[in-house]
Amino acid sequence: PVLPVAEGLQNLLVPTMAQRRGPEQLESLLPDFIKEQRWFGAKGDVIEAVEVKDAVRLQSAPAVYLSVLKVRHREEDSFYMLPLMAAPKEKAASLLDDHSTAALAWLTVADTGERRLVHDATVDPEFWATLFRWWQAGSRGRSLKGVYSAEPSEAAKHDDPEDVQLLTGEQSNTSAIINGDYFAKIYRRLEEGPNPEKELLEHLTDVGFTFAPQLHGTVTFQRQRRQYTLGVFQEALDVETDAWSYALASTAQVLDRVENSPFPREQARAAGRSSAADNWTAGRVESQPVPVWLEDVAPEMCSFARTLGVRTAEMHHALSQAEAEDLHPVEAPAQAGAELGQRLRSEIEETRALLDRQAHLNPEDLPSELVWTRAKERITDLDDIAGNHDRIRIHGDYHLGQLLRAEGDVYILDFEGEPARPLEERRKRENALRDVAGMIRSLEYAILAAWEDHAETDPDYRPWINALIYWIETTFLNAYADTTEDAPFVPAAPAHHSFLWAFLFDKALYEVRYELNHRPDWAWLPLHGLRRLIGAQAPTASPEA
Repeated sequence: PVLPVAEGLQNLLVPTMAQRRGPEQLESLLPDFIKEQRWFGAKGDVIEAVEVKDAVRLQSAPAVYLSVLKVRHREEDSFYMLPLMAAPKEKAASLLDDHSTAALAWLTVADTGERRLVHDATVDPEFWATLFRWWQAGSRGRSLKGVYSAEPSEAAKHDDPEDVQLLTGEQSNTSAIINGDYFAKIYRRLEEGPNPEKELLEHLTDVGFTFAPQLHGTVTFQRQRRQYTLGVFQEALDVETDAWSYALASTAQVLDRVENSPFPREQARAAGRSSAADNWTAGRVESQPVPVWLEDVAPEMCSFARTLGVRTAEMHHALSQAEAEDLHPVEAPAQAGAELGQRLRSEIEETRALLDRQAHLNPEDLPSELVWTRAKERITDLDDIAGNHDRIRIHGDYHLGQLLRAEGDVYILDFEGEPARPLEERRKRENALRDVAGMIRSLEYAILAAWEDHAETDPDYRPWINALIYWIETTFLNAYADTTEDAPFVPAAPAHHSFLWAFLFDKALYEVRYELNHRPDWAWLPLHGLRRLIGAQAPTASPEA
């Protein structure tokens, strides 16, 4: 589409004397545009309308704007940020080739006939350079609805943005690395209130936790007494790879080493539970040393799991030191177990209803009625588990994809919590074992995903996979327990085991629903985990069978 404007991009964002109805032209295109964006999290909802609620100009030449969109759904409204620029013809061609989904429309200036391509500005390094300069200067921009403010920390450098690296693969937010020193992130969905990532990174920076990036500053929007965090600037880390990719590669190394090698069943039986690791056992923290035969074939994964357990515990220790009103630990309620059990019962019914609608799934791969009954019986035990621990602020979306590996260590990112959850929920203090469960599920995911890649070469990896999952989980848990010791945020046994199992089960149920709705071919991964947790024998076939 081609949109006629009197002067330029501003006519599409703000009503002016020259063009009062200009924004309506853009608003008519926004519903279809937004549905195609990876950062839009409500693709299944019907969009009734999109309205440009506000906009502020960061730079006049070339024009760079931050716009705030109100997306109207049937149930409720949501707000998103869309940075916009208008590229001249010579630049528009490459933009259309490389970032076609970022293009919105052509605009034509009435007086000159000049054509420009209106697009999501985040695909242009010039946007990030402009935002960086605006932020470094501690700028303030007043719009029709409020004030946009840049808040750099005292430690922030004052450099020219000479190098901008656009980052791909993200979904809920958009990021870039500037000068190799700054990780800039803008939040797409905007919610009123303190941003969890800002709160937690600020605290971790203050207490000297070195395994998360330092917070260098923020960009905010203030409307009367309402504040929204639009973005953050963090320390950019010198990264080798992300932890998910490292776990996949390390598991692949293990499978390469044991290819066509018989599994040492006698040694496995002597070591304990590892030979039957397709079931989850209650008392997993037993300070068991990894058997030599496994350490020899999986040194990278064993070392990684130990480091991960230590860093996770240190993160929780650091978070538990908070004294601020919204951050300090609080005592868990006496009915903590019963509350969790009630939620799990509801999630079982939701998950089973979804599974019943999946005609393509092999019934033998699904939990039987007896198995579901067994799960409900175990959940009933939670009713008698008291909250004998402190709740703290936690990471909230803890998995391998949120970690980076560098210099043999791991660094923890993305403290905003699960983007799909309301901000108020993401700021709640919770049981630290929720993070622990999230990482255990992620480790199993990575090992099974690597197995799937190797299954065509040698399908007889199952005993090795079972052993690897068991000992990597155990190594991670032991390292976490050794580092936390008797910290008040860790429930004492036997509540510890009950809560951990419940959070693992909760996560696996969520994963089943997510994969069936978004990646059906991946559904076997959480179904495998679900069967382990309930105590049913996991399928014996390879992923390719």
